[in-house]
Amino acid sequence: MKNHLLRYVLIMTTLCCTSVLTNAQDIITLKKGSRIEAIVTDIKDDIIKYKYFFDPQGKGSFLYKDMVSSILYQNGAIEKFDNSEQQSQVDSYGRAEAIHDNTQNVIINNTTPASAQNNYQDVVYLKNGSIIRGVIIEQVPNELLKIETADGNLFAYKIAEVEKITKERIVTQTAPQQSVITPQPMKEVKRFQWGVKGGLNVSNEITDNGPTDFRTGIHLGFFMEIPVSTKVGFQPELMYSMQGGSSKIGYIFETDKFDYINLPLMFKFYVWQQRLSIDVGLQFGYLISAKVSGGGETINFYNYEGLNKFDVSLDLGLSYKLTDKFDLFLRGNAGIIRIIDDLSNRNSVSQLGIGYRF
Repeated sequence: MKNHLLRYVLIMTTLCCTSVLTNAQDIITLKKGSRIEAIVTDIKDDIIKYKYFFDPQGKGSFLYKDMVSSILYQNGAIEKFDNSEQQSQVDSYGRAEAIHDNTQNVIINNTTPASAQNNYQDVVYLKNGSIIRGVIIEQVPNELLKIETADGNLFAYKIAEVEKITKERIVTQTAPQQSVITPQPMKEVKRFQWGVKGGLNVSNEITDNGPTDFRTGIHLGFFMEIPVSTKVGFQPELMYSMQGGSSKIGYIFETDKFDYINLPLMFKFYVWQQRLSIDVGLQFGYLISAKVSGGGETINFYNYEGLNKFDVSLDLGLSYKLTDKFDLFLRGNAGIIRIIDDLSNRNSVSQLGIGYRF
């Protein structure tokens, strides 16, 4: 008899534990129809804080109340979030009742009529100037947010990339002269970008006796921008550059023609959104051609023993992103190594150009 009684107690205990474990999660039903298995931790103001049921020790998330249709709590109570009378089925634990009592005024006073909700959308303004319109479906405090656009695309952004978040009315067409504003999907911020750039060189040589006259030429090459933070980027480049200068010797004008392959390593400090930046860095160059022309003759002295093939310059400039594809930049670089060992001449170049990002 005792064995039968003990077996009965064990079976009932197992069934109770199984029932508790299988119903230990809260079910959050969104107005779009999807469901989240969660553990609701707090409800206040216009947000619902929760943790994922499968990761109760992980970081918390939250949803806006106007995104949620109802919550089925683990004790069987149901809380609805709409304009109808709030209904809660409370068991002996009273858990849902406590939550409902703490949030009842907020729910009633802070909800927007369903017809008005359909006329509003979430708008996320990024620090790089992009604007994303849609519905924020998830937001982790101080970490990230996820927004779904009208065409079903889902984008995730770090909070550090966000300038502000607002709700704005969707303007519908009421007259021929008015246009319809529809959500436009924006591309997610790329982790790095690369492209081509080129433009005008105006160069001369700085000597102990002053600067020489100018030589005009071009620069052309590739670049890659790697974000360091929302305000700083690192941009290595590989460039072909025509440099040198001209001077008058007697009655003859002579032009030094130095062509380099340069490797600028630039840090970009954004001072206005992510469009205007101050660029600072070092440039390393290798001489690939050295000629002097004047009096109708051109002499190649690339193999001259005292000619320095390597060059190092300090670079300073400004860049402005005209669009997401095109950049405009102005840069100057000053050489710190002599071009020829027994002369004081150093490179000096001013550059104006445009870049295209792929």
